[in-house]
Amino acid sequence: MTELLEKNKVYVIGVVVVVLFLGLATFFAGAGGSARRDEVPMNVDLIRLAEIEYKSAFEEYVSADPAPRDPLAVDAKAVPWEGTRGFDKLSWKPEAAQVYGSYAVNAKADGFTVVGVCDTDGDQSQARFQATLGEEAKMLTPENVY
Repeated sequence: MTELLEKNKVYVIGVVVVVLFLGLATFFAGAGGSARRDEVPMNVDLIRLAEIEYKSAFEEYVSADPAPRDPLAVDAKAVPWEGTRGFDKLSWKPEAAQVYGSYAVNAKADGFTVVGVCDTDGDQSQARFQATLGEEAKMLTPENVY
């Protein structure tokens, strides 16, 4: 009898593991595009805050060339972060080691524009986000673009 109970425990545990695995796979497959896209406005806002803090400390804004890759090269794959001179000067890097977006800053004496782009579904249609000194990140493309 105890042998039968032990076999049933193993069977039940196996079924639970498979159900959990399938549930997680479904969640990540369904929400993956928007979850990945959400990285970009978050990072654009964090870069915006880094610019504001830098200005407060050093009396200037900093431009940053696109990083970690050219905005036209974004696709559905994440790539390792490699900052450019401007991002290094800002002492900014994303929290994640790999990112889906490409980020750049165009600074002027009286403000700046932060741009982030991504194509997390790989359809060659980019989602674009922008923030300025006066505005937090906003999406410039339609909501259905990933």
